[in-house]
Amino acid sequence: MITKILPPTKNREINYDNKGSCERLVNYFEHEGKELDQDAFYFSQEQDGLSKEEVVQQIDGNVKGLKREDTKFVSLVIAPSSEELAHIRDDSEKLKVYTRQVMDNYAKHFKLKDGKELEGKDLVWYGIVHKTRKYQWNDKEVRGGEVRRGEQKSGIQTHIHIVVSTRDKEQKITLNPKTSRARFNIIEFQKSSAELFQKEFKYEKRTHYHKEKPQTVRTHIDQIRYFEKRINQLAEKYDLGEKTVHRLRDKAVETGYSKEFYQKMKEYTKRLDRGEGKKDELPEFETLRKADRQENRTFVRNQVNQPIRAKSVSFAVESVLKGANDNKDDDREILRDLSSRSRGR
Repeated sequence: MITKILPPTKNREINYDNKGSCERLVNYFEHEGKELDQDAFYFSQEQDGLSKEEVVQQIDGNVKGLKREDTKFVSLVIAPSSEELAHIRDDSEKLKVYTRQVMDNYAKHFKLKDGKELEGKDLVWYGIVHKTRKYQWNDKEVRGGEVRRGEQKSGIQTHIHIVVSTRDKEQKITLNPKTSRARFNIIEFQKSSAELFQKEFKYEKRTHYHKEKPQTVRTHIDQIRYFEKRINQLAEKYDLGEKTVHRLRDKAVETGYSKEFYQKMKEYTKRLDRGEGKKDELPEFETLRKADRQENRTFVRNQVNQPIRAKSVSFAVESVLKGANDNKDDDREILRDLSSRSRGR
């Protein structure tokens, strides 16, 4: 049972800003449902059969006390596994009951200064059931060429989308789960929500409450491969021209794949999401400091084929080549290509 909070920057199928109206997000949820011949009605803690107009009006009107730059709403998704859905016979009404329990749990996980404990009825939230899913651009099956983006996934795919205001119903308390772990512990929320499913439906099998990522040790070649992958993703998502892609790669080489370059990539992505400026202009990267060659050589000589221990690391591609002999052929090709571009400037 996966329960996630989805920030706008993670939702690649739609660009919306949760510092303004929720209309674009709500329209997207309704469109996805209608496109797949599903009912596009919302439910809340106490009601069913609500229209998108009612949802937008209630969420957008529940902002008293929030500043212009404050987050106005949050998007959540409740995604049971196929086994969990089979256990409840893919019953949407049971999922609605469970969702209301999850939102009670969501409210209770906010630690308030006066020790007050909230319930789902104190929130302004709305959910919608989607019975199917489509492959997105970043699914491994799409990237591997097995299926096309937009094709419907097979099997039981029922899940719940939720939009919830960051102010309580009385508009006195701000309830943003992304502020701090001390105020809202996302892991504890996810774990207890999974346990609720087990208890409510007598589900005895182990349920995963978040996607477990294996602990990996990142090496120099991993660092380069990661940046190449991110640049390729940007090129695909925003349809970047070949010259722009080459300029991004050149900037990565110049800065030694530093943490600062990564931060500028995030700023560039956010600007494109907002639709500001031209995508072939890269003002975010103009002030980046070029990597120091002597520092790079010293670092790589001491750290080749060893884990990266520093939080911020820069290194010269040509030096990394010395430690690439044990890596895959495609990795060495990436390095040689980058190195030749670096020398050709």
